[in-house]
Amino acid sequence: MNFNLSKESEELREHCRRFSQNKLKIIAEEFGECNDLPPQMVKAMSEEGIFKYLIPKEFGGKGIKAINICLIREELAKVYAHADVTFAMQGLGSYPIVVFGSEYQKNQYLKKIAEGEYLTTFALTEPEAGS
Repeated sequence: MNFNLSKESEELREHCRRFSQNKLKIIAEEFGECNDLPPQMVKAMSEEGIFKYLIPKEFGGKGIKAINICLIREELAKVYAHADVTFAMQGLGSYPIVVFGSEYQKNQYLKKIAEGEYLTTFALTEPEAGS
């Protein structure tokens, strides 16, 4: 079994590594562990096109591949946990729309999520569990 990354995945990892070291690190040093979502971080991630890896190509994304999501999260988490959590929440909030959303919902929201114009999250509740 070949566990080597494809050229595309290696390039993505390097792209995210450079972004994290050159831009995200500065934001992390400025804001540190805070309760708010640094708008500079969201803007930088949007400009870098990172959220696009959570959205299918037909809706303005780069396509959803588990390996790419893992590589992005790994590079973000090395530098700033807030960036990793934001990326994860963007995926958790958008994926139900990708899988179960109507065409209207997909057209209405996914491109804006890919661009970072809309931020998403995910909430789960269950009867008698109190979550």
